[in-house]
Amino acid sequence: MLEMQWGDIAPELRGANYFKTSDLHFGPRYNYAYQFLYVFFGNVAGTVNGQSIQLESGECCLYGPEHCHEFICEKEEVVVGTVNFSWRLESPERLAMKNSSMKIRTPDLKRLSDPAYRVAGLPKLPFIIEIPDMRRKEFELRLRETGINFRQSDDALNVLKYKSALLDMIYIIISSIRDQTATTEHPALGAMKKFIQKNYASNINRATAAHYVGISESRLTALMRRDMQCNFTEYLTAIRMDAAIELLLYSRQSIKEIAAQTGFNDYSYFVSAFRKRYDVTPGTVRRTASLPI
Repeated sequence: MLEMQWGDIAPELRGANYFKTSDLHFGPRYNYAYQFLYVFFGNVAGTVNGQSIQLESGECCLYGPEHCHEFICEKEEVVVGTVNFSWRLESPERLAMKNSSMKIRTPDLKRLSDPAYRVAGLPKLPFIIEIPDMRRKEFELRLRETGINFRQSDDALNVLKYKSALLDMIYIIISSIRDQTATTEHPALGAMKKFIQKNYASNINRATAAHYVGISESRLTALMRRDMQCNFTEYLTAIRMDAAIELLLYSRQSIKEIAAQTGFNDYSYFVSAFRKRYDVTPGTVRRTASLPI
């Protein structure tokens, strides 16, 4: 994967859309460049490379070359905008593909797709970012105008205008990421962590945690992926494993008792998950009295 610094970014607009619909079916397609989808209004569900995506108003999902994306919203009005772009000017052969993501993989897809750039400071693709209120008006103005008018004229001045608009939108996305990573943790995540620490031994799940902190399950998942780079099950399992290690090292309970006490109702699953996570068995930790790496 090629590293790209922010100073190297000179984005090239490949395509743009803006539309309102009550029957959204966007994809499935394989993308050949980079693309973001932004929700002006409503809720959109989808997948990118098999990863579940939930977007609410004001949220943007960015994904990249050879990512298979699909977004759906039925019987509910939504307003969305999309922009397809390259991080910098690519070869004429690549740019000639225009804005028509391939529905199936062809031999040319890999050859003509944009390089897989890793832009310094950006999360791993795909990722979701919420555009903050103070930047949303400007972002939506640029995206709406670009999506409506991009194909209407090949005039050189218009090309320059929309390249400038794209640069503004990318700047807002990057700035929003920097702002959010620099701010304090979302209150819902703090409340969720306290809830899990108190109740990890019980039969809890994402639904009970989301209800406790007062947000939807999809919103909780989006916040965890954005700020913690994990999902609910992964985090809950990690907390349970930490508790199990403490008991293995410092208690006289049997391993079966420890599994049950830390929320693992299935002893065989506990042993299997422990070995997968630490590459040793619970019995080894008990015998050696040493922390797994």
